[in-house]
Amino acid sequence: MLKLNTEKKFIICSLLFMLYFTKFFNYKYWNSTYAGWGSYVIFLVVVYFFVKCRKNVPKNIPLKKEIILLLVIPFLQIISKVFLFGESFLDERPLILFMTFLFFFILWRYRISEKSIVRAMTIFSLIALGIQLLQQVFHSYAVFGVYNEAYMTWTPTDVAEQRNGIYRFRISGYFVVLLCMYYYWSYFLQKVGFKRFIPFMLMFVSMYLYLTRQILLASFATIMLSFLFLKGGKGKFRTIFFLGLFVAFLSLNFEAIFGQLVESSVQESTMENVRIMCMSFYWQRIVENPLLFLIGHGPLNIIEHWQTTYRFYLLDIGFFGEWFLYGFFWILLYFRVIYMILVRYRKEVPMYLKLFVLGTAINSMMIFPYRSPYEYFVWTCVIYLASVHIYNKKGYNQCGI
Repeated sequence: MLKLNTEKKFIICSLLFMLYFTKFFNYKYWNSTYAGWGSYVIFLVVVYFFVKCRKNVPKNIPLKKEIILLLVIPFLQIISKVFLFGESFLDERPLILFMTFLFFFILWRYRISEKSIVRAMTIFSLIALGIQLLQQVFHSYAVFGVYNEAYMTWTPTDVAEQRNGIYRFRISGYFVVLLCMYYYWSYFLQKVGFKRFIPFMLMFVSMYLYLTRQILLASFATIMLSFLFLKGGKGKFRTIFFLGLFVAFLSLNFEAIFGQLVESSVQESTMENVRIMCMSFYWQRIVENPLLFLIGHGPLNIIEHWQTTYRFYLLDIGFFGEWFLYGFFWILLYFRVIYMILVRYRKEVPMYLKLFVLGTAINSMMIFPYRSPYEYFVWTCVIYLASVHIYNKKGYNQCGI
């Protein structure tokens, strides 16, 4: 019988975790009730491994405090939801999803390598790309990220909306794709070559096929700013040269790539902007009480009514939605992690992690970087990898990744 080593076990387990909590790329026949029951089993296993390995984790690892706060702060909203609004404590069961951040300590215990994490993310991204391409060709048979009555406005007979003449399937997982895209862009800039360009281009195509304007704009802006994260000399010159080619390509093909996306943006700007109304609606409730401002309201039952009646979705307003749920301390912690990676430890953290943090920060007002277990997992991996690089370069005992 084939015996798997720790790294291979991690790749398999992380893939299964991400597939499960993306509802298998928003599979049409996914049963959320059974999946909800299964999630309790999954997190019991996560907690078990945390308890088993926590004593073997170094005490002085960087960014450990930030992970602990990511675990603790969401629980503060229990005060609001249960004691101020009188809702049932049983409704707080989704808090178990934040146990995803315990992976940080499990990754440290087993010293999971950067190579294994990138490999797992790449396999996931290639599966997503394969689904995207196949469903563009055989759209009538699409079963991933198709019409969803809760969010879509077109007729149920359509499989998905179209943007720029391309079907936009709402397949979960774009934060994994973004991390891989920035990794392979950095990899390409280190040593220019066609073979190194191919994986970046695959991730870039997948990112584009999500057809989410905020993601597109933030990704292009981040790629064009990537020269800021390189030291002087040949590397910086090479980056600027390829960025020039990249901008020239976009300019020559602007209509084909962005035509309908721009038109739809202009049309939406002339209409009543629901997103701004939604932000104003929730902001009024954020500032109405100093305690709620700090610790959040929690996932109140009435939110479902607001979403159904007014189409005010918390997911549409980025960190303002997260602020409403988990309070100012939650948002402050997010900006602290950004500061630690982009400023304080900028010399120790590799380029692709900084690009990911910058790129997701650019559109965080509309799409917050971590709102679900798979996104918590990606964010945990980013913090873990940054932590290990800092740990090694700051003169602690080396731990290979």
